[in-house]
Amino acid sequence: MADHTEDLVPELTRQSAAMGALAKDPQLFQAAVDAFRAQQNEAFHAVLGKAGILVDCELVCRWLRVKDCVIRCIQICGPPIADLTVKDVPALAAAVARIAGDPKLAQRLADAVETAKPDAFHAIINELKLQRFCHFICYWICQIHYRLVCEVVCSPIVIRPRPLFGELLLAAQAVTEATKDPKQLDLLIRAGIAQDCKVLEGLIGQGGRCLYICEWICSWHCALNCLTLCRPFPILADVSVAEMQAFAQACQRLGATAGALQRLVAAVGAEDANGFAGLVKELKLEPFCLQLCHWICFEICRRFCFCVCPPAETQPLFTHVGSYRVDPIWPDFNPDGTTAAGNLAFTSTIPLIGILPDGQTATAMAYRFQTEQLTPVAGALTPMTAAMIAPTIIGQLEYWEFVGGIWVVHSADYWVNNPNPATNTVTIHQPGPPITHLVNATVAADGWINVPRENSLFQGGVGRFVPTGGLANLMTTTLTNESFDLTVAAAPLPLKAGDSVPAAQQSKKPTYLIRFESRNATTLTSIGHNDRPVIALSNTSYKYNRHPDWAGSPPAPPTVTTSVASLDIQELITGGGCNHLHGHIHALFTAYHPYLGTCQVYLQGPGVPPPPAVNPPISALGQAVSPAGGQDFDISALKPCAYILWLTTTLNLTVGYGKLGGEIDDVMAFCTE
Repeated sequence: MADHTEDLVPELTRQSAAMGALAKDPQLFQAAVDAFRAQQNEAFHAVLGKAGILVDCELVCRWLRVKDCVIRCIQICGPPIADLTVKDVPALAAAVARIAGDPKLAQRLADAVETAKPDAFHAIINELKLQRFCHFICYWICQIHYRLVCEVVCSPIVIRPRPLFGELLLAAQAVTEATKDPKQLDLLIRAGIAQDCKVLEGLIGQGGRCLYICEWICSWHCALNCLTLCRPFPILADVSVAEMQAFAQACQRLGATAGALQRLVAAVGAEDANGFAGLVKELKLEPFCLQLCHWICFEICRRFCFCVCPPAETQPLFTHVGSYRVDPIWPDFNPDGTTAAGNLAFTSTIPLIGILPDGQTATAMAYRFQTEQLTPVAGALTPMTAAMIAPTIIGQLEYWEFVGGIWVVHSADYWVNNPNPATNTVTIHQPGPPITHLVNATVAADGWINVPRENSLFQGGVGRFVPTGGLANLMTTTLTNESFDLTVAAAPLPLKAGDSVPAAQQSKKPTYLIRFESRNATTLTSIGHNDRPVIALSNTSYKYNRHPDWAGSPPAPPTVTTSVASLDIQELITGGGCNHLHGHIHALFTAYHPYLGTCQVYLQGPGVPPPPAVNPPISALGQAVSPAGGQDFDISALKPCAYILWLTTTLNLTVGYGKLGGEIDDVMAFCTE
């Protein structure tokens, strides 16, 4: 077997530590397994977050993937048959060909494995006379299933699961095409056993089917290898979650035992049955032999498949404004650029979110945003410069650090446009002098941002850049920031409660296009672009005088708020606001904002319930104004006392995550006789 174990031990060590952290709490471990099996993204993230290992989501998911497939296929098929050898692989390929040619069969097999129904799976296997291959077929399908599960539970956003049936059919068709020629099948088997990625790459290429074929090779190769290596030990009998937890704790001890993982990896990689058995006994891992072997073999073979089928480089992509998806294929935006849920406009600083490659990418890439005003006046496409971008966390720098005499994995925020040296650098402690490393990407004058490319995640290196979704936090006030003075002493101003806001002082409700671009940072050739075609932005401030009939207002400083919320009482306008009232009062009010959400006028006070609250209609322009003469409230039943009249408004604004809370109010007190 070729060596595909370079740098594997540090990754296994970290995986062991993450599983050990999860296994400390039985309830937390059970919750993680339940969320994993149920493909619940948010629940899985919550559990890993509580355990402090969310950054290790993929490592945890891969461990669960291998472990649960060992369990599931023993539940479905019983113990694997030990007399199968590599000579049986052509017959296994023929079985796959039958699946590829029968979509209904693929559907039945996928359903049986996905729902863990032994009777249904056995019925199919008996029908096909493939009893000897039950465990091998199950394990192959199970690995495909949990690969799809890991895509879902470790996605930074909630995504829909891909159906196992479709993926199984594609995989079966790819394997069948690659193995239909007996001579090529023989070469493929030989290259798979030898883990010779160059030969295998020459046989199957690096196209879309490559991963499916390598995944199939790994499934039978590890199954055969682990049957041989674990033949001296009893096959797993306990398939409970408690046993899974015990294995996770055993893995943690392995990771903390000097040289243990390195020796086990060497034995599995060399298919050294005697050496592996000796290590299993020495480390007292007899009850866990099969899953231990599958775990290590899976990780070795995963590296092998990276060699055979190098993953396509991640293309940068703009996907969300906060929680709202930007692609028009999703119904998250209205045609006017507000959100479909709640008709919200965007304000203040908003997070532009998407996908970036990590530090392992072979191509240096850069990205930028451009904006273009659409309404009320069309503008030109203009780069989003550093002055428009608030400091933004775009990922983490993951690195090894020497602390207290041992190497541990730490991480630091990786920024765009963070000028603060206290947070935009990280000090990495080493056995020698510490390394101070910049964790901040700058914004060029034309808006381009180079994607970080740190890729030395080993002891003594500066670490690897891992993106976490952020691209740039746009300060929308740099695009639109409307300010209106309603105190001007020129008709129809100054504004008083009950007046309409003049058209000249109303917002023009600007909308913009936001374009995302990516390019090769070396050749400057374009990689791609995508848009949020229309987004509504709103940043407004209004200056006006409240209660001008009260003593000292004006010349008291005027009110400045995001919207207009002005209230008065007709009966108090004369008398300096100190009249005692009875019978009826007439509320004068003006509420205005281009995205006014709600408006309510009501009384508050003791004794008999006050008159019902009034929810005046809001015009299409975002204005609610009292009727001529004021909104009538009958206060004749109220006992003599002090009361409060309220005007309460909310705004349909968001910074990317639902409607902003809070109210803009005005209030007046009065006394009844």
